[in-house]
Amino acid sequence: MSDVFIGDLPAAVSLADGDTLPLDQGTRTVKATVAQIRSIPPNGLSGDAIHGGTVTAFASTGIGDQATSRVLTLSAAGNAGIGTTASPIPLTVERADGSPFAAQILLRNPGVASNAAGIALQVSHPSEFTSYGPKAGVLLQRVAPNGLGAFKLYNRVSGDTQGYGTGDAFLTHNGWTGALAFTPTGGASVAGTRGEGQAILDILTGLTSTTTVCEVAGTGAGVSATAIRVQKNSVTGRSINAAGTVNATGLDYAEYMEKAADCGTIAKGQIAGVDADGRLTDRFDRAHSFVVKSTSPSYVGGDALTEDRLGPPPAEPVPISDEPESEAVERFADRHSAWVEELATWQARAEAERTRFDRIAFCGQVPVTVAGPWAVGDYVQAERVENGTPGGAIAAVAVPSDVLDEIGYRRAVGRIWRIAPDGRPVIVVKTV
Repeated sequence: MSDVFIGDLPAAVSLADGDTLPLDQGTRTVKATVAQIRSIPPNGLSGDAIHGGTVTAFASTGIGDQATSRVLTLSAAGNAGIGTTASPIPLTVERADGSPFAAQILLRNPGVASNAAGIALQVSHPSEFTSYGPKAGVLLQRVAPNGLGAFKLYNRVSGDTQGYGTGDAFLTHNGWTGALAFTPTGGASVAGTRGEGQAILDILTGLTSTTTVCEVAGTGAGVSATAIRVQKNSVTGRSINAAGTVNATGLDYAEYMEKAADCGTIAKGQIAGVDADGRLTDRFDRAHSFVVKSTSPSYVGGDALTEDRLGPPPAEPVPISDEPESEAVERFADRHSAWVEELATWQARAEAERTRFDRIAFCGQVPVTVAGPWAVGDYVQAERVENGTPGGAIAAVAVPSDVLDEIGYRRAVGRIWRIAPDGRPVIVVKTV
């Protein structure tokens, strides 16, 4: 404590190297650099703007200097200021520095002995305080050896981007704005403005890119419920480039085909006809070709339920930043509830539209429902059945390959290769 003095001094006192200060037990010699804590009288220092019993810590910068450089201010209101003459809030940290990378606050818990570094900062309600063990908490590291921040937050509205560089990110919670945005309902977005085809998200292993998400301008992806929706590059028309295989558990390749207005329900593995308009029919006399409905597709093409056909789904609302907090929460809750109802209505309309289409297998393996006896190696063809339906119904029958004629071959939808676990014959779909 040889460089620190605590006490009440005259407002205009100057301290020089070698001066002595009165203490309870003897005196102390003043050194060239002295830190002092003073209780400033109401009249304050000469030319000073601090009044009313403020306690300030000063630092002198050399021999004989008056200690008037404030490093810590404690106001009568209970506010603390570091590097500032007044703090309008409980704590203000301020320092003018020409470097855009100057840190204002350093929080560090280096740990003790064999214990690893622990929590440097915890912000919580007192009732939620938790004692964590070693290695707990969030660790923000710099990128050695250049010392650049690995994670930076900016106030995007103010445009305060000094020191912003490659690898940094703007973040915001208010709507779908910023490079990385979070909504109150849990959604997140990564926004790119680098140009179509340029990477906006890159997942690395070391220096090797493993997964890259690129900016695209094309649209047209189906709007039905799904796990991932991917649009396309407006120039190449591509959505995904894969270095390896794309694996799926399905057994066939299928396409959506629209059903005729009077076509009934077509079950999986059931044979249907194709009429002169290219629509599915369950009437034998209207069909010029025959197909089988997919049971387990690995790929489905011809998804016509896009925004061009259905119109865009209702947009999720975002909070309005200039509203008072209480009003913003209430109004956003009302808007979000209305959006949930509108989205449910839109999805119901989309599913109703979906019933007009069926997935038809064009290649691969499909279990089918066959009327009558069958054996592995037989062909499965369509046959007219009289059941009172105008135009006749369509049934699937098996025909041995040695008795199959040309007309039967044209009606065949595939050849039986094996028996499915449920006992049905599995055919390999025959192309036209």
